[in-house]
Amino acid sequence: MKPEVCLEVTTKLNEQGSEILELLKDKILFNNSQYAKIFKQNLTDKGGVKTSKRNRVIKIRAKNNKTYIYRLFFGGNNFGIKKEQAFLTFTSLNELGLVVKKDSEEIIVTEGCKLLFFWFHPNFSTRVTFKFAFFSLLVGLISIVFAIIPFFK
Repeated sequence: MKPEVCLEVTTKLNEQGSEILELLKDKILFNNSQYAKIFKQNLTDKGGVKTSKRNRVIKIRAKNNKTYIYRLFFGGNNFGIKKEQAFLTFTSLNELGLVVKKDSEEIIVTEGCKLLFFWFHPNFSTRVTFKFAFFSLLVGLISIVFAIIPFFK
């Protein structure tokens, strides 16, 4: 069973975070200390160097319903995110069916799957491109199987 962490949702960022809001559509921001709870691995190794596993996928579920979305982890320490908070864009909150009033909503986050992240990506062009490539690969594999079958008869 993957570990789950319950976090309070916020829609407020400091000035530095507000400047890059457009880049955060497919990300969830939360405190780096929560990373170790979810992935059972610290964000930095023993030498103090940040790991290459920063683009980890997070499965996000609303606490009061079973709707879920997938977003990339993005450290929120520099953007004014408190330890038990997570930042999601209004688009992400709408997909979860949440309306944030005074930061009262809670979400449950756990480790997600990269395949499902791209399958349900919030950007339409990314989602369609991934699905097209997936089905093309599937059709190509089926064609190879049918091309090889006559050699075994």
